[in-house]
Amino acid sequence: MSLIPALLFVLGMALGTFNNWVIKQLSDEVKVTRPFKLVVYLLTVSSIFLSVAYSDRVVADVFFASFLIIVGGVDQLTKSIVVFTIYVGGFISAALALYFGMPLTEVLLGGVVGFVLYLIIYLVAKQIYKKEAFGFGDVMFMGAIGVFVGPWFTLLASMLTFYVALAFIVMQKIIGKLLSRQSEIAFAPYMAVAAWLTSLFGAQIVELYLTVFMV
Repeated sequence: MSLIPALLFVLGMALGTFNNWVIKQLSDEVKVTRPFKLVVYLLTVSSIFLSVAYSDRVVADVFFASFLIIVGGVDQLTKSIVVFTIYVGGFISAALALYFGMPLTEVLLGGVVGFVLYLIIYLVAKQIYKKEAFGFGDVMFMGAIGVFVGPWFTLLASMLTFYVALAFIVMQKIIGKLLSRQSEIAFAPYMAVAAWLTSLFGAQIVELYLTVFMV
């Protein structure tokens, strides 16, 4: 193993330890299992290598990935989002987006688009199902995602979230894990995956979609 990959791996493990610690602190009395911790390490290390390989704002994307991992991880464990993490993560994400050249109007508009779009879905779903289909924390989370990726990629991340969720549900059915309509599903992990894919590969995803469906 050459020096640079080794250093990136060590950095990823250190950041993964921090992410696991934050998730544990925010998850109340919920037990954090070893497989869960290993997934957090894997995602964190992978985010660093992918950011170095594909991002033109490496520091920002590494932070954004950790923000997504923490929010998604806590929601997976507790089925809830800690609002404080949205405020802190959203503020730092917006600051990094501005520092790396995103215009203020796009930062603000991205946040508004994400928040309003998911607020509409939240209200419509609540009206139809007579209960929350997902929590208001998810609405705030998409707003925080929006300030980092901008308005157009926020639309992409919002749409991609449902495809990611569908893929995971299909995988769960394949391996025999059945979900009832009453099952409480953590939605933030799907949002996190979609946001991370959009942040790194948004342009390629759009190009692929146009190539496949707009011929």
